[in-house]
This record gives sequence, C-alpha cells and structure tokens, in this order.
Amino acid sequence: MSYQALYRKYRPVDFNGIVGQPVLVQTLKNAITTGHISHAYLFSGPRGTGKTTTARVFAKAINCQFAKDGEPCNECETCLGINNGTLADYVEIDAASNNGVDEIRNIRSQIKYAPLVANYKIYVIDEAHMLSLGAFNALLKTLEEPPSYAIFILATTNPQKIPATIISRLQKYNFHRLSNEDLTNQLDFILKKENIEYDKSAIDSVAQLANGGMRDALSILDQAVTLSNGKITLDLVNELTGSTTKDLLFQYLKSIHDGDVKSAVEEIDQIIHEGKDLAQFIHEFIILIKDILLLKNNINPVSFTSEELEQFKEIPAAWFYQALKVLNDEDQRLKKTVYADLLIEIMTIELSDLTSIAKTTSVQSEQPPKQVEQIPKITIKQPEKKVEFKPIEQQVEVAETKESDSSITGTFINYEGMDQVLKNATRQSLEQLNEKWEEVINEADGELAALIKYTHPVAASNDGAIISFKFLQFLQKLDQRSDLQADLQELTGNLKIMGISDEEWPEYRKNYIISLKQGKVKPEETNQEVNNEKESAVKEDHSELTSNMEAIIKFLGPENVKIIDD
Repeated sequence: MSYQALYRKYRPVDFNGIVGQPVLVQTLKNAITTGHISHAYLFSGPRGTGKTTTARVFAKAINCQFAKDGEPCNECETCLGINNGTLADYVEIDAASNNGVDEIRNIRSQIKYAPLVANYKIYVIDEAHMLSLGAFNALLKTLEEPPSYAIFILATTNPQKIPATIISRLQKYNFHRLSNEDLTNQLDFILKKENIEYDKSAIDSVAQLANGGMRDALSILDQAVTLSNGKITLDLVNELTGSTTKDLLFQYLKSIHDGDVKSAVEEIDQIIHEGKDLAQFIHEFIILIKDILLLKNNINPVSFTSEELEQFKEIPAAWFYQALKVLNDEDQRLKKTVYADLLIEIMTIELSDLTSIAKTTSVQSEQPPKQVEQIPKITIKQPEKKVEFKPIEQQVEVAETKESDSSITGTFINYEGMDQVLKNATRQSLEQLNEKWEEVINEADGELAALIKYTHPVAASNDGAIISFKFLQFLQKLDQRSDLQADLQELTGNLKIMGISDEEWPEYRKNYIISLKQGKVKPEETNQEVNNEKESAVKEDHSELTSNMEAIIKFLGPENVKIIDD
C-alpha cells in the first residue's frame, strides 16, 4: 500500500474526532438528532481548522442508516461511499478552480434529480469566496427555492467576499484557530500511534509554527518524521522549518537590552546567513516576549529553564511593551519592502536604544523639576562690541572639528558646504523645512526611506540645508550613494542637502558661532529679507553693530539675543 500523508490518514471520520470546535460540533449533532436540518450552511474560519472535514462528517451523519446520537456509523453503504468518494449524492467542488457560471449551472441541472442512494444530496463548495459574481448570481436562485432533498455547504476562509444576499440565506458557523494545547495533544496521540519517539519541546514548536491549523501541524510533523532517524527533536524541527533557536533568541534579547549593538547585529547576520525567514524571526521574537510577559504576570506560565529566567528576570515589563511596539511596526514595514536586511538592522539599533532611553527617563524623573531654559541669551555690549557666550567655557577652532572626522569623506558630509549653508541660514527657512520634513520621509521609497527615518533638519538657507542623523552608519551609507542623494534633493525642492551626526552637530554649531565672533568666518552679503522686522527692532539705536554680530543675530534669531550698552 502506498504511503498516505498523516493529515489524510488521521482525518476525523466522526464528530468525536474533530478537535478544537466543541460548541460548533455539539450544535450540529443536536440539529441532526432533533431533525432541524437547514438547506444551506456557511462554514468559515482559518485554513486547517476542520471546515471541509466537518462538512463531510455532517453529510454522513444526516444520511447514515444507523446514526446514533448524531454520529455516523462509518460502516453503512452511505458512510463508506462518502469516505471513499464514490457516492454520487455527495459532491465536493473546489471553487478556486471551478468558479465560473457554467459549473453552477451544471449543479442546477443535476439538483432537480432526486438522490440515488442517500436521503439528501449534499453539495460542498470549498473556498466559496472564489466564485465569480455571475456564479453567485446563478447560485442565488437555487438557494432561494432549493429542493427538499438538497443541502449546500459553503466553506471559506474569507466570508467577507461572499455577497450579503448569499450569506443571508445560510446558517453561519465560525471555526476558530486551534489552541496549542489541542494541537500538541493531537500530535502526541498520532506519534504514539505511529511508535515514533519525540521531544516534548519539538511538538510544542510544531504547534507554535502551525498557527492554529491542524493540517499545517500535521504537514510539518510529516516532514519531521521523514527527516528524523527515529526521533523528532527540537533542533530537527528548527532546521526543517527555518526557525530561530531559543538560545539565539535569548542571546539577541540580551544584546539589545544591554545596548550591545555590535553583538545584536552579528546575531542578525547569523540568522540571515542561515537563510532564515526574517518575518518569521520577528514573529518568533514577539512570541518570546509575549511568553515572558505572561510569566511576569503569572498568567498561563510558560516553561523556562533557570538559565533563561536569569537572563530576563531583571528586565522591566515596560521595556518589553516598548519593544513590542517597535517589532510590530517593523513587521508591517517588512511586508512592503525589498530591503528586509536593512530594516532588520535598523530595528535592532532602535531596540538597543530603548534601554538607554529608559535610563535617561528614569534619571530625569528622580531629579527635582527645574525651570526650563530657552536657548542661552547672547549679550552684546556697546561700544566694545563684546559678545558673551554663557554656556561656552573654551574656544575651539572650526577647523579642528573637521580634522577630527577626516576619516569621513564624500559629497554628502561636506563641511565647506555646511559652512556656506550656515552663512546664509535663517530661522524661517529652517522652520519651513521642519514643517515639510515628515512629508519628505513619507514620500521617500525603499532604502532612502530607511536611511532618513531618524533624521531632522538643524539649519537651512534658501538653497541648502543641514540634516542631523541619529545613527552615524546611516549618514556614512548615504554619503556613499549619490543616487539616493539626488532623490533626496528632488524631494526637498532641489535644496543642496548635507548631513552631520547628532553627536557632532552641537559642537560644530558652537564652534561656528565662536568663529563668527572672532571674525574667522565672514558672513555673506544677503538681502536680509527674512526676520527683517525682528532684526530691525534688535538693531535699533545700535547702528555700530559689525557684520559678524549681525550674522550671529540672524543665525540664532533676534529673540535669543540681547544687546547691552555700557
């Protein structure tokens, strides 16, 4: 006898064998025993939850000559005919491949004839939502006035696509995903019957991967049985399905919580190198966090080893909640991009930042509240024209900053260009670009969108702008891609865009102001159109201001400058 797949071999033949749908099964059995049989049913639910199997058992039960308490005998001519697929009065139609009007018209032409053997003629239409609109219209007339001996059962995974005029004529039964407990119990039963050894963790993993579908669980189990040498282990299941091992998931969790970006990225590289599905990795990591949160709240405790408990017991629940938000966002983006590797690396960096953000927030919350300061005021005294910078304790040449990052080169990281932007920068230009920046990020596609996601403008003029990057590696990557720079320039209305890191910008800005004060950087001759009224008010009765001082007022904004006469 040829080999038979497990999901076919162990397909239920009566209601008692149907797993995970107790209320639905009892309702159908009661309808059979009381004779309350409808002419049309709708079985809807996820794949692998037993819709077609239940339809077949139901067809046997209402036609069985020796049915007892709503259960078919599986021994009479009718039951055997349905089991073997030889009963002419029982018809299964796959609407995915037979979805036209002609197929439904063929049913209408046959349904007028009485059943040959059974009490009822049963028509099961699988994946009914795939029927065409014309086919539904042809079916509607039959559903309105069916023969007394005809019963239709429509099975579907997507009931929303079935017209309301059809659904209103059907009795609806919703099939639910099977619980992991139901799945593992059934897998345990089958493996014992097949005399196959297994690890409990292996079938737990299979149940988790099946996502509530018995057919999927049995398909994975079938492959594992074929691959195994007499025993099914967790490593074998992971190798077969491309799942990430629990050890690697915990290593990744520890790395991102410790802020060890290097180790976390190396672990991601290992997952990619092993050819694992990145979407599945996110799903498995979400499940791990869910299990940890359940354990922390003493709800449905999950089995963890003492070593695993040690790794996450000190991590607060709030951190896990924030991580879940990041993972969910990236899971959605992953479905729309071809740059999966890049997105996962960005996600890893973002997750690693959660701990430092939490620590900063905690420290701030412990400190007494203090008055919020505006940008430090700059005092300009007459007639010496001395400019006092309160927050600056030492003077550093702008050139020194440039030399410190001489390893970073390219057209995007362009210090001469940034100097030029700062010479002509106005607060109005910066505010306009800030208002537009979120729209720029949303309109960017693919890799560019990922690289500029964590950026913000810090200075802008009429023809250029400086963008600050949270992550230096993304700044360096964009510096090497002239094509992406061109796309960004187009999105910003042909502004000449240059980049700088968040860490470097404050020092660079401070040094530029010092250079202005000392006259080492000469401001450009500009038309002073922007902030004209405010600057005029500040400079009133101070006609002796130097061009350098005017440039400082223009760069910082007149509201942040106070001039004091000696």
